Amino acid sequence: MKRLLEQGANPSARLEEDWTALHVAAYMGFGEVCAMLIRERSEATAVTAAGLTPLHLSAKMGHVEAAQAILMATQTSSSTELREVLDAGDANGMTALHYATEREDEAMAELLLSYGASPTLSNHVGDSSFSLAADSSLYEVLRESIERKWGSLPPEFLPQWTVSLPILQHITLESDVSSLSDSLIDMEVSPSFFRPIGFLGKGAFGEVFLVEYEASGELFALKSIEKGRDMKQYLQTERNVLTRLDHPFIVRLHWAFQTTSHLYLVVDYCAGGDLSELLAREKALSEEVVQFYTAEIILAVEALHSENVLYRDLKPENIVLDQDGHIRLTDFGLAKEAMPAWAMTRSFCGPQGYFPPEMVRQQGHGRAVDWYMLGCLVYEMLTGVPPFRARESSRLYEKIQSGRLKFPRKMSLEAQDLIQCLLHIDSEERLGRNGAAEIKAHPFFEGVDWDRVLAKEVRVPLMPTHKQHCSLTGRRVFSDEDEQTESHVDGWNFSRGV
Repeated sequence: MKRLLEQGANPSARLEEDWTALHVAAYMGFGEVCAMLIRERSEATAVTAAGLTPLHLSAKMGHVEAAQAILMATQTSSSTELREVLDAGDANGMTALHYATEREDEAMAELLLSYGASPTLSNHVGDSSFSLAADSSLYEVLRESIERKWGSLPPEFLPQWTVSLPILQHITLESDVSSLSDSLIDMEVSPSFFRPIGFLGKGAFGEVFLVEYEASGELFALKSIEKGRDMKQYLQTERNVLTRLDHPFIVRLHWAFQTTSHLYLVVDYCAGGDLSELLAREKALSEEVVQFYTAEIILAVEALHSENVLYRDLKPENIVLDQDGHIRLTDFGLAKEAMPAWAMTRSFCGPQGYFPPEMVRQQGHGRAVDWYMLGCLVYEMLTGVPPFRARESSRLYEKIQSGRLKFPRKMSLEAQDLIQCLLHIDSEERLGRNGAAEIKAHPFFEGVDWDRVLAKEVRVPLMPTHKQHCSLTGRRVFSDEDEQTESHVDGWNFSRGV
């Protein structure tokens, strides 16, 4: 790095999504490089397309040494700039201290506080670092910092009493249900808030039930997993991803809560079943229907990538249909967070028949993996079968790496070209390598008004058949035990409300 700078390299040059070399060094945890770049006048206040500063990235990734190097070098350069770096909020108003609090990273939080970070700054939804720390080990650290500044804890930061459920039951019938729901947004829910109705299915990460939210009568899908299972980390990933996203084509997380023995997620109930069930009935779908579903899927994946999340599990079973026939992506246990456009990972996961060649060769993969899986999905929707099939894994992987495809004669040339471009064996040449915009511009989507698609203003070409839930007989939805401190999973509980 020093040699490159001596040869005239621009330390503030912009990469994809407005990342600079300092952003990359902070993300990777290279403290000495961070300090060197700032000394060479790389801007510590520079932001990415998502509004992230280098300090944000070091805090998100838990790189204390990199954060310290940024703070020390910035303080030496300019006290005003140091204040800007500490107080900077990203696109969601999150400061570096917010991210340290979310991670329950005491070392990072104490470092930021020692340089003057404020635990009372709020993000765009009104949460300060201090309020986020209410149920974590960082509460005392942040409280002491506030008291040192104010002499005592100001009234607005004192714990607020929560209204109990029995009192809420006495709200008069004239009260609007929506206002009741709003009053519950900040309340932690529990099993008593839901009435189990039916069983929806069982996956690798737990069971899914249909429940009624008794305050409003609305139906939701409730995902349950035992706390002692090794799979808990996958549900944690799903919770983390869904708390950050609120998109029309991604299943919406409303609440996350826990009991002594289980973790729960309450998400949208999509009554139309999933695409695998639709394909089982229809065998194959028309190009009009496939264009409609694919357009909505592209917008959902684009939203994930904008949050630096890889999906990696795009398959018919994970695409559900709401009661109006629109798609929703679901199941984010295999998602990978903190993955900007240039980042690569080597995990071996996802639907086997949809593995891209770079994953099969274990060369590392990035965002192009999601667009490859989209190509597999388009092929399967149009033909009823995946593009590559074999009984033995070794033979399947040979076919994937060959990239040779067979198309039925009835498939249009536009559809064939879209699939071939998405399934390109070289991820650097694959359609979508430069973002979703180049996929949207493909001739297969000629005439598609993407703004109207996002607004759900395009006519649904195929109305779903509402799925029937199974009986609860012999199944236990909630344990009878109360949530106890020793089994509490910090940072799990979440409430967005109805």
